[in-house]
Amino acid sequence: MSHVDDSRLILDGLCEAGVGVVVVGMTAGVMLGAPVETFDVDILHRRTPENIDRLLGWLLSHGAYHRFDLQNRRLPPHRNLLSGTGHINLQTDLGKLDVLRELSLGEGRRFEPTRAYEESSASQQVGGTRQPISCV
Repeated sequence: MSHVDDSRLILDGLCEAGVGVVVVGMTAGVMLGAPVETFDVDILHRRTPENIDRLLGWLLSHGAYHRFDLQNRRLPPHRNLLSGTGHINLQTDLGKLDVLRELSLGEGRRFEPTRAYEESSASQQVGGTRQPISCV
């Protein structure tokens, strides 16, 4: 399976689980037609308690663990980690997923994902509800 297929499976799975995410980084570029290749999926998730619970459930159901743990302990993510700041580099059974908990715009400014969900013009029909899909 190619990385494009892995990315699609990850994003489709998150969407089907009702997880609110914004696709960022090189994956967003590829989705918008950039002629480049990337080997992970970068997402910025909405940090509401309900969305964190959905994201954590999806991650655990796909065997997610920290991929840069030098002792290779396969440590799974947990709720407090997903609600914090910084980035989490995970490996799942579908491929590499980088969960960004914040996105700096420079000069002390931060990207607010909730606004992107509200302003998103693109959406995908999943299980009777429309899920926003945003690329940054």
